[in-house]
Amino acid sequence: MAIFSLTNNNFGDSGAEISGNNVVWSGYDGNDNEIYLYNYHNGSVVQLTDNDTYDSSPQISGNNVVWSGYDGNDNEIYLFDGSNIVQLTDNDTNDSNPLISGNNVAWINYLDYGRYGPSESEIYLYDGNNTIQLTDTDSYQSSLQISGNNVVWSGFDGKDSEIYLYDGNNVTKLTTNATSDYSPQVSGDNVVWTSYDGNDNEIYLYDGSQTIQLTDNTTSDSGPLISGDNVVWTSYDGNDNEIYLYDGSQTIQLTDNTTYDSLSEISGNNVVWASGYGDDREIYLYDGNQTIQLTNNDTGDYNPQISGDNVVWSGYDGNDSEIYLNFEPFLIPGEIQGRKWHDLNGNGQQDPGEPGLEGWTIYLDQNQNSQLDGDEISTTTDVNGFYSFTNLRFGTYTVAEIVDSKWQQTNPLVIEYQWTDSSQLNGPSFDWVDISAVGTEVHLGDDDGVDVTLPFDFAFYGESQNNVKISSNGYLTFGDDGANYYNNSIPNSYGLNNFIATFWDDLNPGAGGSIYYYNDVAENRFIVQYQDVPRYEEVGSLTFQTILNADGSIVFQYDELNAILDNATIGLENAAGTSGVEIAYNENYVNNGLAINFVPVQNPFSYEAHEVVVGTGEIAGDVDFGNRLRGIRVEAEDYTDYFDTTSGNSGGVYRDDDVDIEVTTDIGGGYNVGWINQGDWLSYDLNVPENSSYQLVARVASDLDRDHSLDITLDGQTHTVNFNNTGGWQSWNDVIIGNFDVQAGSQELRLDMGSSGFNLNYIDLLPSTAIRVEAEDYTNYSDLTTGNSGGVYRDDDVDIEVTTDVGGGFNVGWIDEGEWLVYDVDIPQGGLYALVARVASDVDVNHSLDISLDGETTSLGFSGTGGWQSWEDVTNGGLNLAAGSYEMRLDMGSSLFNINYIDVVPYVGDL
Repeated sequence: MAIFSLTNNNFGDSGAEISGNNVVWSGYDGNDNEIYLYNYHNGSVVQLTDNDTYDSSPQISGNNVVWSGYDGNDNEIYLFDGSNIVQLTDNDTNDSNPLISGNNVAWINYLDYGRYGPSESEIYLYDGNNTIQLTDTDSYQSSLQISGNNVVWSGFDGKDSEIYLYDGNNVTKLTTNATSDYSPQVSGDNVVWTSYDGNDNEIYLYDGSQTIQLTDNTTSDSGPLISGDNVVWTSYDGNDNEIYLYDGSQTIQLTDNTTYDSLSEISGNNVVWASGYGDDREIYLYDGNQTIQLTNNDTGDYNPQISGDNVVWSGYDGNDSEIYLNFEPFLIPGEIQGRKWHDLNGNGQQDPGEPGLEGWTIYLDQNQNSQLDGDEISTTTDVNGFYSFTNLRFGTYTVAEIVDSKWQQTNPLVIEYQWTDSSQLNGPSFDWVDISAVGTEVHLGDDDGVDVTLPFDFAFYGESQNNVKISSNGYLTFGDDGANYYNNSIPNSYGLNNFIATFWDDLNPGAGGSIYYYNDVAENRFIVQYQDVPRYEEVGSLTFQTILNADGSIVFQYDELNAILDNATIGLENAAGTSGVEIAYNENYVNNGLAINFVPVQNPFSYEAHEVVVGTGEIAGDVDFGNRLRGIRVEAEDYTDYFDTTSGNSGGVYRDDDVDIEVTTDIGGGYNVGWINQGDWLSYDLNVPENSSYQLVARVASDLDRDHSLDITLDGQTHTVNFNNTGGWQSWNDVIIGNFDVQAGSQELRLDMGSSGFNLNYIDLLPSTAIRVEAEDYTNYSDLTTGNSGGVYRDDDVDIEVTTDVGGGFNVGWIDEGEWLVYDVDIPQGGLYALVARVASDVDVNHSLDISLDGETTSLGFSGTGGWQSWEDVTNGGLNLAAGSYEMRLDMGSSLFNINYIDVVPYVGDL
């Protein structure tokens, strides 16, 4: 018999119940348990609840569903009537164990609790219009069941437990004896239960008029269930439990094996049960004639339920528990759509002009092993980078990409946290910010929490958060409840997730101390302070605080700690419970005056997948992947051709030709080319993976205090870089050469040595995100001559001509000392930037150009380039710029040179 999976996600689904073809169950949504309903007739799965409290014990009859849900104070009963959710109870006591039959709902209200559990409970019935209290006994009622208008339960009569029946009008006491009667079940007018006969447990049946003892043996019979005249139960045969069926006239032993048979359910002549030991249990069905084994695997299948011929159960799929059926569910298929694009500026967003990437593999990584397996679904992106997965069943999918080693993922972000504490060199300073006089106090009891709106969007593990829950137990969380007193290690996907644990332990502010929060507008931070809060045993107190900074960094500070300190969790954990930072777990670590600082960083060598929930008929869109090229490193010693002015390898290592190679002491080790003479050249074969603009950075060193130069030719473009003494033959500096627009495929890179007396380690080709400022696109100017001497592009006094530089366009010329130009520049991301000016001059004198940006001024010096259209790049050291809009000003420090453009280039440095 075929088996079908109804759910497919990474959370636990359990407690399934079935009525006809409709199924209800409880599923963990990453935060708490919610109630889900599968409606076979319209092919939909509906999430009936979506809150931050636990919903449990769902039951179903037709399209009607009932469950117990926590309202923040106690458990209440809720009913979904096929279209609306109705709260049936609203009181200060716990209502639990709801059951439903048609429009009738019955439940137990727990009024009082003794030392070992509930000591007083009453039975209530909602008949579709009104709620009726069926019992008022000041005693304990249990084992509630319902069938139509009939309700049955086990109640304590002052001596032992007896069986009671409500028939829609009156309550009848079915048993009156001195032994315990329990576990009643009802079907129509028939009631079955277990009772002790003085020797062991036996099964009894009330048929509406009389009570019949179905069993009379020396073994224990228990767990009876009834459907019509048919009764099923389990009995110990001297070896293990077996399943027995009474069909209205005779008793049949359905099982006879050496495994444990349990959890039987019945519908008409059909019986279902689980059998096995330990973690491997299977589901069996008796269809009135034969026994069929529904499952045969190495994992646990449990809690089978039946309605007619239809069976539902929970089974472990190797990751978590899912819901399974013995019939094929009709489900309206869903779809996942997304795009993969070339993230040229690496900001994780597809900006205008950033193209899609064609021919990349996207796959559904259902076993979450970060590789495409043979049985997993995959697709490739089209010419625009678009992809889709269609005809998907309801469930949660892990959407992943195969990333080439030459590329770095920029979306989804892979965020990790680096941390330091105040006991470490260069760690943070302890700087207590007392908010007890200015903050808002929150009044929390034991195992309690409160939601607070953040004053800014706070990025935590790459996800923007605008609310936080402050827990009484020393942690902050984004979504999970604040009542979790039992601290776990980090990471732990089965416990509390998505949290910031400054001191997660079983604390009790209800017994003393205070908790405050404060929005520090001046410093752009949000502070939560625990002041003199005791642990649960009310011995000692703890004062500490958590600071959330708007830039995503986090600070823990510990002021006065006068309690047990080795029973807490300190650290961070992401929403999935798969990644985190564990500073301490049940160990002595924190002390008075300690500060811990966490800084989010992107890991460029990790890849993240999307977790996508697809509802029935839903299109889950914008499941996008951003990638940018990694740098291409060209080691100087790995040339394919060369010319060297001297014979032999002066360094005597790595290669046996005339290029001089030595061992380098630069970071990363390896070799460098040295003993360079003017006129030497080297060439390299490159395989460029993608059409892109590349910034070239040369790693050079020299102990000679003179001007050095290096010409680099790539894809028909030549740039010259000038540099000076670095302080030693192994004192290495990066020099930025400029930007090359390079086509994908095989390319030759050629290095021509313009001077002697320097060493070369490598050339890095880095994907450029340069902001190009064309010289002719100024917003303001001062020019010392009247009219545009070049006569093109603009009709004012700035002199502009057509340029023959690579890329064409225009350049500013006829420059005189004292002239200036102003430009508006947008810096998308804060960071270190280099300014690269594209200049040319036929006059071999010293030229200078001052560039002012964001309050910083840098000067560029250069001499003649060999012609008015012989272009070279000149650059400076880095400028540390914040994101924002700025004015950039060029002041001409000399005359007689041309400017094509200024590139504001993110300075990447070492790979």
